[in-house]
Amino acid sequence: MTLASPSRVAVVDVARCLALLGILVNHLVGGLASAVLWDVHAVLFAVLVGVGAQLGWSAHRRGSTARAGLVRAGALAVVGLTLADLGTRAAIVLVPLAVVTVVVTWAVRRTTRVLLGVTTSVALLAPLVAHLGRRGLAGRWLPDVGWSDLLDPSHALSTASFATSYPAVLWTAYGLLGVLAARASLPDGDRPARPAALALAGLCLVLVGRVGSILALVLTRRTALLEAERRAAVEASSLPDDVDRLTLVGAYLPSTPSLLVSGGLALLVLAGVIALCRRPRVRESALVRGAADLGSMTLSAYTLHVLLLPGTERVLEAHPGLGPWWLWAAHVTIIAVVLLTWRRTLPSPLSSGPLEWATRRAVAAVTPRSGRSPAPGPPRRPA
Repeated sequence: MTLASPSRVAVVDVARCLALLGILVNHLVGGLASAVLWDVHAVLFAVLVGVGAQLGWSAHRRGSTARAGLVRAGALAVVGLTLADLGTRAAIVLVPLAVVTVVVTWAVRRTTRVLLGVTTSVALLAPLVAHLGRRGLAGRWLPDVGWSDLLDPSHALSTASFATSYPAVLWTAYGLLGVLAARASLPDGDRPARPAALALAGLCLVLVGRVGSILALVLTRRTALLEAERRAAVEASSLPDDVDRLTLVGAYLPSTPSLLVSGGLALLVLAGVIALCRRPRVRESALVRGAADLGSMTLSAYTLHVLLLPGTERVLEAHPGLGPWWLWAAHVTIIAVVLLTWRRTLPSPLSSGPLEWATRRAVAAVTPRSGRSPAPGPPRRPA
């Protein structure tokens, strides 16, 4: 099926919405639900940064200039630094995503051969670089970086690069993977989407990461580490930050096998979304249309979710027996009502979402008027 560029973005928006819902589960529910999700919800966001950048570039959009990419990265960084200073239970992912945005802005202008080489190099070397960088921090780690942390710029930079839950030097690999996935398997001109090829690529990454980890441990006679890996997964605990864990697989684990497994799982989810949205009844359903609308405003939705967390803590103190899924449902309902009402009552371009609208205004301010514009296309459709 051939899709115009606006429709391609809608598929990405549905996937973004799923990633957002997963992040809410991780923050509010935890336990078995978080274990099942692994880290795929957050990884999917990083992959979609690369997918969106490539789709924007290949569609010759006016907003795909290098300056526009830097403005988007700046917006993510400003919001991320601000949310981190709130001190909520959430480890804010936006600053690492800002770094990913800068990298993919550069990557979409490179050949696939160069991009493959860079992606492979990052996946192989970044975990070791991050490990060495964390040793230099001597245990002074932070879950994220806020404005207050910039009082010590070198420590803040090292923390954001190597030591948060989303070390930027590693997570750039996910953005680069998204660029490659968009080039190979998403629609481009007369070429239809290829969800089966995308799923096969994802499955291969998962198998290479998992089997490669086991083989490395067998060859080095360290198979006892597999039990430590299993125990950490079951107990949701951390492994010691030593060289051994560079060969293990785990959620948010900064290792090459984990990069491959988590990146592959994210591609499988994206392939599933594309395949489902090819069905007319699914594509035209109110649920999918609503998911696409909400997914187009994920920066605003994520920010609103984090702003709701302090109030959520007070609710839990007053009602300790309240189930976590009720909290999740309350967050989803509030976010959906606020943002979908915003989208459907305000005129364009305000309807794109408050933070998205502000970012686009900033992008328009730095984009030359003679920049490339998208070809006319049909209304956006989530398939």
